[in-house]
Amino acid sequence: SSKKRIPDNFLGLDIEYPAYEDAKVVVIPVAYEGTVTYGKGAAKGPKAIIDASKHVETYDRELGKNIFDIFTLEGITKKGAPEDVINEVYNAVKKEITNNKSVVVLGGEHSVTIGAVKAFKEKFYDLSVLQIDAHSDLRQEYEESKYSHACVMRRIFDMNVPFVQVGIRSFCDEEADFIKKNKLKPFYADNIYDDEQWMDDAISRLSDNVYLTFDLDGL
Repeated sequence: SSKKRIPDNFLGLDIEYPAYEDAKVVVIPVAYEGTVTYGKGAAKGPKAIIDASKHVETYDRELGKNIFDIFTLEGITKKGAPEDVINEVYNAVKKEITNNKSVVVLGGEHSVTIGAVKAFKEKFYDLSVLQIDAHSDLRQEYEESKYSHACVMRRIFDMNVPFVQVGIRSFCDEEADFIKKNKLKPFYADNIYDDEQWMDDAISRLSDNVYLTFDLDGL
């Protein structure tokens, strides 16, 4: 059977059609940076991640086999208001969850996470979120938007989804008050820097079904 290489496939995989039906994992690139407030270029993130992934071996040591069951969608390139893009992400993720796929969303800016978590929450009643980030993202609104990248975890809080924050080192007084009032217990960067005990504590606070969100500065 004929094979076709798609330049922007995660891991640079050769896809043998039809591959979508066989894929366990679907990658959704979301090239969006509508509320970015510092460095520009977040919209180029998905392509940069995929380009880098082409240099990663497909062999997984733990599973002892090559991993080929990943399908990369063309993704979302919609521009405009963040709530519109969040809704697009929600619909895209919901479709893949309905098809029993595991979903990886590549941003773009952090606000796209809101749509993904909303979709997962509808399927997994016990969903929790693990956030690796330098910022707490707990503002009620930022620059007149409740859907800014700086408000992501506040919106997830509003969904009644519990979360664990790791690597936090920057937030405003409003967020500090919110953390104290709601008895949140972030794992601050300075506290985990030379202590490995925090890992077991963090994991113990998570449910069986976890949505993992990375913000680049958390690394």
